[in-house]
Amino acid sequence: MSSFQRLNFKKIIFLIIVIFVAGITWADLDHKIQYISDKFVFSTQDLTFKGEGFFVDFENGKKILIYNDDFSRNPHNIKNLHEKLKAIQKDMGKLQFNKVTSKKIFIVSKSALGYEHWLLSVKDYDYLAKQAIAVGQKVFANTVHMDDLTFSESILRIPSNRIRSIGPLAMTTGGSVYTFSIKVEGEFDINVWIGTKREDGLEILKAFADELQKHLDENFILAVHNPRFQDAIFVRGIGDDVMIGSRTWSGWTVPMQDVHMEER
Repeated sequence: MSSFQRLNFKKIIFLIIVIFVAGITWADLDHKIQYISDKFVFSTQDLTFKGEGFFVDFENGKKILIYNDDFSRNPHNIKNLHEKLKAIQKDMGKLQFNKVTSKKIFIVSKSALGYEHWLLSVKDYDYLAKQAIAVGQKVFANTVHMDDLTFSESILRIPSNRIRSIGPLAMTTGGSVYTFSIKVEGEFDINVWIGTKREDGLEILKAFADELQKHLDENFILAVHNPRFQDAIFVRGIGDDVMIGSRTWSGWTVPMQDVHMEER
């Protein structure tokens, strides 16, 4: 083998090792989340790659942009994923991913554009993608599509003697869900919800809250499956549970069907 061939062979081996090690780093099953950003809108210069997402910083120094680029899908999906990762940040399960793609994009926060809490249409997103090019910052980002993420199941188990109270029924100010808050000693509040689209949703949620209240003096475990986490939940009173104006809650959020009372 000539010296030129040996040199090329060494280069190939080196590249294989670099790719392999990088793959192991990104495929690490214990991604410890340090920080989760607010949501951004982004686009490439030619508008062929555009979407909504948020940055996740890990304790190992790596950073990714988790995104959705299909505006025809339920706009709640990226919001729900953001809340799920907030829960993982608080040790509720683990995050796994393997496919990471580096992209040069223009990016701007939804809050800077005045759309922080908006759930947008396809037309809205197309407009904001152009705004990202016009006013956004150009960055190189390691991107991961939201569908390429996998999660381990997580269960929050609360002994009944740590439950301090069952709060009043409320509705989010956007009108999408009915909810009530469970106050827990030494833990974030647990906000149980059901969608307002269900005609009997309010009655079902009230019956569940009443059932919990009735059994508070008993010895059981409240099992909360795969909770998400929200820093701010904007609610208003409904029915007899009248509040003056709107209130802001926070804590774990979970659909009613994922909350169960278990024997100890």
